[in-house]
Amino acid sequence: MHHLRFFRSLSIVAAAGLLSVAIHGQISQPGQPVSDWAVLPDAPTVVLETPDIEAMKVEDDERNHWPLRYGAVIETSHGLEDSGVWHQVADDASLVWRLKIHSPGALSLGVVFSEYEVPVGGQVFLYNGAKSTVLGAYTDFNNNVNGLLGVEPVPGDTVVIEYVQQVWVQEPAKLTVGEVIHDYRDVFDLLLPTTGPGEGSPCLVDINCPAGAPYQTVKRAVIRTLSGGSLCSGAILNNTAQDGTPFMLSANHCGSMTAGVFLFNYENTGCTGFGATTGQTVSGATQIAASSGFDSRLWRLNSQIPTAYNPYYAGWSRLSSSGAPAAAMGHGGGAPKQIAIDNNGATLSGSDFRVTWNTGITIGGNSGGPLVDSNMRVIGPACCVTNFNCGSQTVFFGRFGGFWGVGAVATNLDPIGTGQSTLSGFDPFAVPPVITGISPGTVEVFGSGPVTLTGSGFLGADTVNVGATVLSSGSFTVVDDTTITFGPPQPATFGTVSVDVVKTVGTSNPVNLTYVETDPPKLTATGIGVTGLGFAWNFGGGQDDLFFLFAQVNDGSTIPFMGFNLLASPIFLSSGSLSSIGVGQVGTTVPTGLVGAQIHSQVITLDDITFGFVGGSNAFVSTILI
Repeated sequence: MHHLRFFRSLSIVAAAGLLSVAIHGQISQPGQPVSDWAVLPDAPTVVLETPDIEAMKVEDDERNHWPLRYGAVIETSHGLEDSGVWHQVADDASLVWRLKIHSPGALSLGVVFSEYEVPVGGQVFLYNGAKSTVLGAYTDFNNNVNGLLGVEPVPGDTVVIEYVQQVWVQEPAKLTVGEVIHDYRDVFDLLLPTTGPGEGSPCLVDINCPAGAPYQTVKRAVIRTLSGGSLCSGAILNNTAQDGTPFMLSANHCGSMTAGVFLFNYENTGCTGFGATTGQTVSGATQIAASSGFDSRLWRLNSQIPTAYNPYYAGWSRLSSSGAPAAAMGHGGGAPKQIAIDNNGATLSGSDFRVTWNTGITIGGNSGGPLVDSNMRVIGPACCVTNFNCGSQTVFFGRFGGFWGVGAVATNLDPIGTGQSTLSGFDPFAVPPVITGISPGTVEVFGSGPVTLTGSGFLGADTVNVGATVLSSGSFTVVDDTTITFGPPQPATFGTVSVDVVKTVGTSNPVNLTYVETDPPKLTATGIGVTGLGFAWNFGGGQDDLFFLFAQVNDGSTIPFMGFNLLASPIFLSSGSLSSIGVGQVGTTVPTGLVGAQIHSQVITLDDITFGFVGGSNAFVSTILI
């Protein structure tokens, strides 16, 4: 770009006393490291070669901290197959693998897994040497389509990785550390020397100060990014389908965010500079398009943004004018969200929009943050500045209208082909839900697959009501704004119940779901058994029908009978009557003599009035592991 000869990078942090940066969170599930309570041997330690920090700082100065780099990327390869140590916990059904990584002198350590594929039943934890910071559990929920996972830093120069797997899990995990980020600037408290009077934090304006009042909705689209040892900002964008696809716009010079960590709602509770929390992150993105000429990159986050993050999908404009005022938001210095405003609006100049702030200033870490027009629509990401002087700083933003023609930007942000030049933002929390369809509309009481609701306004759903049963978050899946799936809960009686979706702004129209008898019978059992622990069979059939539960050990042979394949030489286990909705359960304790055995279980049912044969379930195979 022609003006680069006199730019000062956005990524120079210019004032001491910036708010500290605390990084915790990321989408994780409940769990506790086994090392919290079990006595385990010391984990083997991998000591990394210390990077040449002084040389990197000189390099940072030479490239004007463009973007703000806080850590050195150390490439490595250590995983489950070739490093660390496995341990089976005594008297517990857990296998534990641990590895300690030490990078001398680091102020914090970030980890990027070049292979991350965790099966159901596996948990990953990361913690520092003092165990004052513990991240996780990361589970199969964190599996990314690209097999990568970037994890936010932990303080100190040592990180321990602990993988916990229940012994009944048969699918192997893939876990390899491909990069370690050696923090040499302290990402938890970024302080770089000022470069002149009036530069940096004295001009920063918190997003929740009075100047930010008109921007309280669109600010929810602004995020902080960590990737490749650098810190930037970005914005979540809407698309013409308005379906909540998590597109993210940032600056091209911020580099790859394939394994980036994206922080939502990092802002102070008021204008006083306190109360910011950092518990809302997601990891990983797929690049859609990039342009150095417009200093822009478009990404699609690899996971849906949790509704608990209250996300907003910002609108955009391809027009050549901004109206007045124009405003930019971002995380200068990595600190909680700030705002800067040009009362006269932005001026178009070739591939850039230019602004001169009346309120606020742009500093390091604002790179990639959005400039919005008078209609709160994004018109470009932050690139570069001329100086850091309050009241006279000119800032340049890549022009979104020019970037539109690069690669697949248009086909992703206008998937329905409207050709429109502007798009308003999408607030899923302001749209009441509407159900247009349910499939299937009839399910068996036991063993039915998921039910799918189609409609609109599903993002931000709080609960799904299925008759008298209230499914809370985690018991149903919001696939996108138009689709919800859930497993039908067990009803109180046969017949039709009402289903609706509830959000803060309203409740959807109801649709009907009908429950019928389970015919033929179905059975599930504990998949992996452990001697001395409980084992359960669950099954379903007709109302009040008689059931007979059988099993074969290490023998799956069957014989045909009245259209069903029944176990050839079964052992009788139990019998009784199914409930008024045709379900039953039998439990026992696994005896010690069955280690290594395969149990083939089957239930058959008889009509409770005629005693005629109704049917037999498929045989369910269980393994007694230890």
